[in-house]
Amino acid sequence: MLPSSLHLRLLLERQQYEDCFDELLPCISDKPSTRKNVISGWRIYLKFLEETGESLLNFNNVGEEYSRWLKAQGAAPATLNNRLVQVRKLYALLLRLELVKENPFLQTRGEHNAVDERREVYSPDEVNRLLAQADVEESLMVLLATDAGLSGSEVRHLKFVDVIEGKQLRIWRVRYRQAGFEPVQYLDCSDVLQTALDRWLQVRGAAPLFQSVPEGFVFELDGRGLTSAQLLSRLYRLCQRVNVAYKPWRALQHVAGVRKLAAGVSKQDVQQQVGVQWLGPLAKKAGLQDGRKTRWKK
Repeated sequence: MLPSSLHLRLLLERQQYEDCFDELLPCISDKPSTRKNVISGWRIYLKFLEETGESLLNFNNVGEEYSRWLKAQGAAPATLNNRLVQVRKLYALLLRLELVKENPFLQTRGEHNAVDERREVYSPDEVNRLLAQADVEESLMVLLATDAGLSGSEVRHLKFVDVIEGKQLRIWRVRYRQAGFEPVQYLDCSDVLQTALDRWLQVRGAAPLFQSVPEGFVFELDGRGLTSAQLLSRLYRLCQRVNVAYKPWRALQHVAGVRKLAAGVSKQDVQQQVGVQWLGPLAKKAGLQDGRKTRWKK
């Protein structure tokens, strides 16, 4: 059900954009992760309007101008296309509410999105900024993805009993069913990850002197493991706090794939550790040549 047009017009006249967006988001999706992505795109569009002096309702050539503005900000084709889709949905709602007379993004085309650019990855600078401002819990979460290559589900289901002497992680992986694949894997922790684990263990009440280790999930809320929405919400809040564009957990996990490939880890091992079957895009980001191109040339 659409919100009141009169109420939204009043909010917009008062420049209460966040309140207006809160009213419109339920019309977009019921999924928290989708809403987070959409409102992030809407906020970026507001920044564009502020910098260019355009108006949300009384606009000129915002369709083409916003596309050029995003390119100037260094937006990758996938990101640019997502931002255009998000703002197109915004104006579709405003049009239905008769707050605007047209959707200025209806004919705006995105960028050609090359296949090898479609995997989102947090840049090294973005990861460094996340870790620099993260608290003890957030730091461990980020490292479990970027260093160990854990998926969101694996992070959510990780228990303290799965942390073997702070040096190994026992991970239950069910995403592969090939012959010879073991669903239980043991991952060695890097020195950085060991330090992060030790700090979090101390926060949670571990006492090495008495050999006491907390029970239950490594990350929990009210005694239960986190839901997917709760985990993504923590990542989203961290991104907002350090002014890093939010990308889904998968993009954080892909950092581990890029690093491992660049370090010479075999593609088969990376496929199992990071859960990516086709490694061409990550290999390119790691500075490696896509093997398929070599075969086609031959």
